[in-house]
Amino acid sequence: MALFSIETAQYHNEENLLASLIINLISFLILCVFFYGRSLRHKNPKKHAKTMSMVICADLILILFLVIGRSALSKVSLSMPIYLIVHISFALSTVIFYVFAIIYGVKILKGQRQYISKMKLIDRFVTPLRVLTLITSILLMVLR
Repeated sequence: MALFSIETAQYHNEENLLASLIINLISFLILCVFFYGRSLRHKNPKKHAKTMSMVICADLILILFLVIGRSALSKVSLSMPIYLIVHISFALSTVIFYVFAIIYGVKILKGQRQYISKMKLIDRFVTPLRVLTLITSILLMVLR
């Protein structure tokens, strides 16, 4: 019976590793589209807005999947390892900056160009936060 439980635990660890790998691959692809969208901001502002909207939606869908599908919120506690707390802080901060990016992005699309400087400031925060979110997610997968 003990051998069966060891094999079952190993199967679940491999299954969790594969799921984490797929999630990180999806996150990496979203980040690639994120950088592509950023590159369009001066060349094609309309396409930039559509691409970044798609990126934000994809990231939020991924987060919803983690929260609902993997019960990520039920595992949050102060007794978590510090690197997990750091990862959650980066991810939450990214989402908060996404909210501001949406608000100011809509205003800019409506012609209120005075908000461009605020959007540049948001970009200075959200870009490194999004990269750090992926890096810490990969570290969490490797350190399991």
